[in-house]
Amino acid sequence: MYNKTTIRERFSYFRNQKGLSQTELGLKLEEIMGEPFDRFTISNYETGRRRIPAYLVPALAQIFGITTDELFYTERDIASLQNIDTLGVKVAGYREMMDSQPEAAAQKSLEALEQARKEIQGLKEELRLRDQKMAIMEEQLQTYDSAAQKMSKMLGIRQQKQS
Repeated sequence: MYNKTTIRERFSYFRNQKGLSQTELGLKLEEIMGEPFDRFTISNYETGRRRIPAYLVPALAQIFGITTDELFYTERDIASLQNIDTLGVKVAGYREMMDSQPEAAAQKSLEALEQARKEIQGLKEELRLRDQKMAIMEEQLQTYDSAAQKMSKMLGIRQQKQS
């Protein structure tokens, strides 16, 4: 359960969940970021003596296998935020469920992925239909444009005859 209240608590929780020592986490960060992070730096992040730099958040999320939202917020916080990605909320919930009910969490994750796949297929079909409608409209526009050009020429000829 990752309902820790501060980012430093969640930082420590996720590091321990991954079974990483502070030194190992420092090495992984160094690998990704290209700058050294010793165990003292990691310890300072976890104890709050030093703030976790914002530029590390994506790398930490990658190492911990979580979303960046999960590093900042509890599952309850994520669910209460407005305009949040509902898939992100579901992922956070499934991750928390993994501790006590791994089979159920896996099943719910697969169901969510299947639902997302169906939604994507529906959107692709909508896009295909819109493309077809757009092609028809472009043909109609060309027909109208051609007719307008012919009418313009006819009006031009009439005006010349009348002069």
